[in-house]
Amino acid sequence: MSNQIVSVQWGEDCLRLLDQTKLPNEIHYLNIDSIEDSWAAIKHLQVRGAPAIGMTAAYGLYLGLRHSQAASRAEFDKEVQEKADYLASSRPTAINLVWALERLKTKIAEHQELSISEVKQLLLDEARRIQTEDEEVCRKIGEHAITLFQDGMGILTHCNAGGLATARYGTATLLFTSPKRKAGI
Repeated sequence: MSNQIVSVQWGEDCLRLLDQTKLPNEIHYLNIDSIEDSWAAIKHLQVRGAPAIGMTAAYGLYLGLRHSQAASRAEFDKEVQEKADYLASSRPTAINLVWALERLKTKIAEHQELSISEVKQLLLDEARRIQTEDEEVCRKIGEHAITLFQDGMGILTHCNAGGLATARYGTATLLFTSPKRKAGI
């Protein structure tokens, strides 16, 4: 992955997003360290593609809650809902955005026994899991789809199907970069 441009990356304490409004002339990464920055990146189309938007929302919810001073789980859970609603308002029609936020809220609700500190870690872990799963799914899509194509065939994708829209590979581009394809398999 050394030469690959990655649109969404979790660092040690912030989210690094490729600012897609600068493409193709400039490769510029944003350091997102707050829920407000996450909201703005989604709203202003700095992050594009349904999976990338969902990942940004998931990490954004964690960023919005990591410094919570809630005194009880009930207070924290209320804050989770408020911040999830805020993020959802950045692009109300983005399905993966809402899906990712709902997934995080469900995960929290399933673990009422955890302390607030543990729930914060759970949020980050689940955001990372969403990203890992997206990468794996895209890879599998490419690996399975490649068996359907022969040399000379074309493919038409709709919407943004490349790696910039997803965790890594994209939902179609692995077809053209797969070692199996290059080996004629």
